[in-house]
Amino acid sequence: MEEEPKEPSKVKTVYLPLAIASAFALVLWIGMPELGVLAIGSAWFGTVLFMSLWGAFYS
Repeated sequence: MEEEPKEPSKVKTVYLPLAIASAFALVLWIGMPELGVLAIGSAWFGTVLFMSLWGAFYS
């Protein structure tokens, strides 16, 4: 019998990346507002994407 592949954890692939990326973007916005909305939004999106992929592969 072959085992079904494990479903990736929603915490590692959705909730944790969103929380960390939002905190990171908030710190960037407060600490360096001269970066601008586009740069901070790109940092948020990249962090969510990276952490979601990382969580999917290593959960």
